[in-house]
Amino acid sequence: MLALAADSTNAAPAPSTLEFLDGSKLFGTLQQIDRENGVRWRHPGARQPMEFAPTNLHQVRFTPPPGSSSTVPTCRFRFANGDEVLGEVVTLDADKIVMDTWFGGRLTAPRRELRAITINGAGNTVLYEGPADDSGWKYGGSGVAGVQRQAFINPGVAIAGAVAGLNLGGQPVTNAWRYHNNGFVSTGLGTLGRDFKLPPVARLEFDLAWKTAPSMRIALYTETVDRMDYNSGYQFYLSSTYMYLYRRSGNDGGVVFSATENARIPQMSMRTKVRMEMRINKEKETATLLCDGQHIKTWRVSGAQPEGTGILFYSQRTDGAVRISNLRVSAWDGRDEVSAPANSITETLVMLANSDKVTGNVNAIKEGKLALAGAAGELEIPLQRATQVFFPSGTNAVASASNPREVRATLVRGDAVTFELDRWEGASVSGTSPNFGKVSLRTDGVRQLLFNPGLTRPPTDDLGSWDDSPAGR
Repeated sequence: MLALAADSTNAAPAPSTLEFLDGSKLFGTLQQIDRENGVRWRHPGARQPMEFAPTNLHQVRFTPPPGSSSTVPTCRFRFANGDEVLGEVVTLDADKIVMDTWFGGRLTAPRRELRAITINGAGNTVLYEGPADDSGWKYGGSGVAGVQRQAFINPGVAIAGAVAGLNLGGQPVTNAWRYHNNGFVSTGLGTLGRDFKLPPVARLEFDLAWKTAPSMRIALYTETVDRMDYNSGYQFYLSSTYMYLYRRSGNDGGVVFSATENARIPQMSMRTKVRMEMRINKEKETATLLCDGQHIKTWRVSGAQPEGTGILFYSQRTDGAVRISNLRVSAWDGRDEVSAPANSITETLVMLANSDKVTGNVNAIKEGKLALAGAAGELEIPLQRATQVFFPSGTNAVASASNPREVRATLVRGDAVTFELDRWEGASVSGTSPNFGKVSLRTDGVRQLLFNPGLTRPPTDDLGSWDDSPAGR
């Protein structure tokens, strides 16, 4: 039995967005889902609740709860049907995996459905997840710090005429960024920043959507979070499908990286939304960029390290909108994950913390140790010496058929659990998971509910609902 624990017993319906397979959206609150009536939705402009068949729905996105958790799960488990669960390994044998989870206590799943385990080191504390509102964030204009000294960095970007408090037309700056529907949207020139007290090794993750080719800077470890300072922190500059990295070197604010060391992001060529991730390791003097989970480039950043602890986004376009959402700021253990093997594997592949790898048959995981039989004989590897374990798909894996009642719930800490939904009402949702059996989750622990997960998803347009009128703000 999988049950999401929580302290409260009466969860109020959270403001949310209902999205349909044709791309249309409806704001309001989810009241109920059951087998007979489908989805019951309350819209503030309707006299009565509306009912929809789940077969026509794409997803419900809920307003995330404020704050974040300092609990650090040891492992992330990935299953054949796309489920991902955060928790701790209790035991693994030839038939099953037993794990302790934050939301369901001790769970058991068939080993044949397990595809990978990612092992976290110490220190992966989540500092921020959101946004649920714009509290703690600071808006600013373009600023002038370092503009003249740094104008040669990007001669094509029209910033030379910008002055503090004024836009390029000489008018007072209004907030270029606005909070809207669990994200920040910018349609002008300006900054959005916050001091997260970043530790020396940290990562930033966020969804980026755009209408026209984006031009923006993302500064990590910046000392200023209310204006753009070209001499502060690690400066990632995104121009269309290329990323550049600049950083102050010495007392004159010189540029470290030349244009020959840029990084092309192929995922951005034919799309309007990607998942960005920046990893900074000040101790090893590296900065890494990933896009949609794929490694793009790692830069060496030797020399004096920045002293700031904030993050700042600087939009440099006035002719198109960009949106950032699903932000996650966390401490990082410095371990680099690798993508799953592109081809099917016949033996278990274990990636070690020293970048070595071993293959063989994992007979068991018990008491924090992994027992592996490989070409070198029997090995017993402490689990914390491994970073990832990839399991072969085998011949016993059961292919899941399309089920119109099946949904995938993404939880507030990033877990994803697929189940056949029986009922959603009040504080709880119930159903049956192919991996974990009976499911009983608290609705306030769910941040996204995906219908028809086996179908091809419609093109996403996170900016399609942006309304710049006073009523839409």
